Amino acid sequence: MMNAAAPARADETFWENSVWSVETATNDNGPYCLALRLMSRKVDGADRSLAVIYQAQIHSAGLAFTTDTTTSLPSEGDVDLKLFFSAAGRNDVDDGWGTRSFHYTRGETGYNFMAVFEGAENARQLLDDIAAYSTLGMFTQRDVVVYASPLDGSAQAMTQLRRCAFQVAGLNPEDPFLQ
Repeated sequence: MMNAAAPARADETFWENSVWSVETATNDNGPYCLALRLMSRKVDGADRSLAVIYQAQIHSAGLAFTTDTTTSLPSEGDVDLKLFFSAAGRNDVDDGWGTRSFHYTRGETGYNFMAVFEGAENARQLLDDIAAYSTLGMFTQRDVVVYASPLDGSAQAMTQLRRCAFQVAGLNPEDPFLQ
């Protein structure tokens, strides 16, 4: 099982463009990769970051974000957030993930939140949804936005994240059980 703590510092860059960077890293379960959405400026006046973590050999993915707008939570804990995706130019919202438990810790630049998606199907679907939609967001149970991020360039980034995760795990990307 992937640790729900904030992702570790990256070891090296696997791929990057002007919006995303895919990095390699290691934890107790072995090597993994993370896609970082590069935000060189504040979004709506708040410092924000987004990371998608994928550890192919244990069929686990993680979704992590940092925000400095949260100030009322204890220094560590768990909170249930509603996860949604939306597409540009369409009025529909994909809220099929429902409510997910996010572990959080207070860091130097704000609160770090992370949810773990266990199992091959959940990990694959998370990466597919991030690649397919233009916006990702998390809401409180009272429908107040905690975090939202544009996902421009995410299709290419998720393809590179998968390649990286397969490579560092020594897995064949053509393996039919990884599809």
